[in-house]
Amino acid sequence: MFRSFKCPKGWKVVGSKWVFYIKQGPDRAIQKYKARVVAQGFTQIEGVDYDKTFVPVAKLSSLQAILAITTEYNLEVHQMDIKSTYLNGELEEEIFMKPPPGFDVPNGMVLRLIKAIYGTKQGGHVWYNNIRTTLETMGYTHTESDHAIFVHFQDDKVSIIALYIDNFTMACEDLAVIERDKEELKKHY
Repeated sequence: MFRSFKCPKGWKVVGSKWVFYIKQGPDRAIQKYKARVVAQGFTQIEGVDYDKTFVPVAKLSSLQAILAITTEYNLEVHQMDIKSTYLNGELEEEIFMKPPPGFDVPNGMVLRLIKAIYGTKQGGHVWYNNIRTTLETMGYTHTESDHAIFVHFQDDKVSIIALYIDNFTMACEDLAVIERDKEELKKHY
């Protein structure tokens, strides 16, 4: 995720902070305590620290159309969530970040981000490029009308995957195809 370095001269360093939250169950009982290091991306400068931030997400009208098709043709529909989404994408830019409070890094040292962590301006864009490449190797292509909708045609069957950041909606008439795709995605993420 990162490596510690001596702060290079002339480089702007992005701040960071901890985000803590408590995950509760349906009965409001505490299930687990969570902590995440988040970059203070609002200090990043376009053209210096990042170039692209755009990440497509499935349009509501596309999701409605997919669900209408699944109802009409009695297709299987599954939902999948990818954990630690942004950590799957490697950064192209060199970004240095101050360690968050309590992080054990020697004085004068900063962290060089290798992966796109939450809070970085380009995190979503890097993740989308990563998942698009994975889906393309699995035989999927994005539709021209909505780049967050991916389709795969095989043996007169169509599989559909709609992306909304780290949430996948999967539809196909064959449950085995959905399960196969889920297992393939689990290998990558």
